[in-house]
Amino acid sequence: MGAVNIIDRTMFYRRLVAVTVLCFIIIFALFCGFLIGRKTKHCARVESPPTSAATTNQTRSWCVAKPGTSPDMLEQNTVYACNYVDCSIIRQGGVCFDAPNKLVLASVVMNTYYKREGSNSWNCDFAGTGMISSTDPSM
Repeated sequence: MGAVNIIDRTMFYRRLVAVTVLCFIIIFALFCGFLIGRKTKHCARVESPPTSAATTNQTRSWCVAKPGTSPDMLEQNTVYACNYVDCSIIRQGGVCFDAPNKLVLASVVMNTYYKREGSNSWNCDFAGTGMISSTDPSM
């Protein structure tokens, strides 16, 4: 009978720890989602590539539209990238909907495409109108 009580208490404490950890993770995720979802001075913060053993020694990079790119090409880049990535961020109600100009809007979508496709140089070409930056464009 004593051994059963010890097992019951052990299971109780294990479940209590599991529930506490789960609650902490949920609260942390909600808190981070709240912070990430807020607008910043320069539209949404552009995510950097995930850090892993393979990317630790690589420079973080972002794909942006080249300054001076024609509005028509920016529109073509946006349409092309939006065929492959979720562009709700630049649509009405999105974090970047009120971005100051087409160059910024196109850069957000081009970078999203660049990240999704693997952050390779060819994923940022966009007919010669994209360039890779080592400086975070949201700063």
